[in-house]
Amino acid sequence: MIEAARAASRTKGTFLSARYSRITRRRGPNRAAVAIANTILVSAWHMAVTGETYTDLGDDFYTKRRDPARRVNHHINNSKPPATPSPPLQPPEPNHSRHIGATPRPPTSAPHANK
Repeated sequence: MIEAARAASRTKGTFLSARYSRITRRRGPNRAAVAIANTILVSAWHMAVTGETYTDLGDDFYTKRRDPARRVNHHINNSKPPATPSPPLQPPEPNHSRHIGATPRPPTSAPHANK
C-alpha cells in the first residue's frame, strides 16, 4: 500500500498528489505516505461496497475549498449580533467591618452595671 501511495503522490494533477503534498508539509513524507495509503484503502473499500467507480476530485480540490468569498459569507452568517451595552456599574458601598465579607453586627446597648 505504501508503494501505491508513493506512486500516487508522484502523479500530476490528481487529488492524491495534492493531498500528499499538503500532508508532507505538516507531517513529513513517511506519515504522508501512510495517510495516502489509508485514503486509497478507504476509497477501494467504498468502491467495493457501493459498486461506484473512482472519480478523482482533482488537484484544485483544496484551492476551491479556500474560496475567500465563501469564508467571508460563512463568518457573516455565523457571527453573533452585537451585544447591547450594559448599564454602568455603581461603586460598591463601603464596608466598615474589620473582616472582609463579614456582616455588620447590630449595635448593642451599654453593658449593665451590677447594682
